[in-house]
Amino acid sequence: MITTLLNKLIDKKYYENKQDIIDKCSVFFAMNVINETDYATMMLKIEVVYYVPEVADDATEDTTDETTEEVA
Repeated sequence: MITTLLNKLIDKKYYENKQDIIDKCSVFFAMNVINETDYATMMLKIEVVYYVPEVADDATEDTTDETTEEVA
């Protein structure tokens, strides 16, 4: 029953912070409320649902000015 509830919380992305749901699942696992298989499945699901893609930093690109004039 608790596994179903935790999975629904993960699916709905109930917690804004990924670490909050990880902590909640870890407590239930530590207290032997959920088994190792369910815990591992939830951790994988959390990684997928709470995935945040890295944003490329465009500020580090080459910013040379190609409009410079050649001096003869």
